[in-house]
Amino acid sequence: MKKVRLNINGIMACLLFMLALVCFYRLNSLFAVNRFYSQTISIYDSHQSFAQEQVDALLLPSQKIGDVVVWREKSGENVQNETLNKQTDTDVLLTNGHTNLLFDSDIRLLDFDYQSCAISQPLAEELFGDTNVVGKSVKYNNQNFKVVSIVPKIISKLLIIHPQKNQSETFDTVTIVPKDMNVSPKTIQNKLNNHYQIKGKIVAYDIFNALVAVIILSLFGYLLMMVFREYISSKPFDLPNKHPALKYGPMIMLFVVLLALWLIILNRVVLISADWIPSKWSDFEFYGQLWEKEKQSIYDFMRMPKRTYEFIYEKNFLSILFYSVLVFILTKISARCIRKIK
Repeated sequence: MKKVRLNINGIMACLLFMLALVCFYRLNSLFAVNRFYSQTISIYDSHQSFAQEQVDALLLPSQKIGDVVVWREKSGENVQNETLNKQTDTDVLLTNGHTNLLFDSDIRLLDFDYQSCAISQPLAEELFGDTNVVGKSVKYNNQNFKVVSIVPKIISKLLIIHPQKNQSETFDTVTIVPKDMNVSPKTIQNKLNNHYQIKGKIVAYDIFNALVAVIILSLFGYLLMMVFREYISSKPFDLPNKHPALKYGPMIMLFVVLLALWLIILNRVVLISADWIPSKWSDFEFYGQLWEKEKQSIYDFMRMPKRTYEFIYEKNFLSILFYSVLVFILTKISARCIRKIK
């Protein structure tokens, strides 16, 4: 009976630990997604907008600094379905450029298509009663727009259009994926200011990625410590009268998995931004000023519209925290199962 209990505890410990490794891999995958979005830079100004002429200059192919979308969100705009005599108030997203940068799916809204629109599922249900609305029309600001796609994963009403040529619209945000990922966000900001007179504050995510990197490295260190302290010291698989492959095989497989995870972590490590390194080591006020800038960046981030990739980034960040807690809990329970064997 004792041997049966020993095997059950050992099996449970292994299963729980493997499940913890799966969760650890999952949070690494989310981290890789956030790395892409952290390379996407937003320049945002809630007090001062920039005009269509500045946008046109920025979007010229000869001046291209990367994939760019310029946008602004309006609230409480009236949209109508004249066929069914329905209308509702909704948010409207005006975009110019690479609109798909703002979403994690292809909304199929072409750059120079001024007669088409994309809408969210709640807006489709409000105006048409269902979501099978591709090819139908909505009216906004005395202009008819043909629906070309439904935008998924948006839980509120939203209409996405390009501004009309005969209307003078202004914008408050530029979102860019630079051609050269090694370019500093501050360099992008200075270029927008000097070349296009587009001013605004950087909404970057260095501090979020740094926090996630610390969490991942700490969890990996904890996993290694648990393996050495619990699995190796207690030798739960070193049973008498067993073939060496049965004694040491699970340990070898476990170290191979941990080594693979370590290589994944190294491949996805966040590089330290050049903006985080002082030009002089004697500049003792540098990190205090940097912290004030990061706090302002987080404040601006919280005020920005959350329909864009910023919402996706925030959601992934919270998911990473959830999986981190789950990894810790599963590992602790696995360690308790090991201790029952001793």
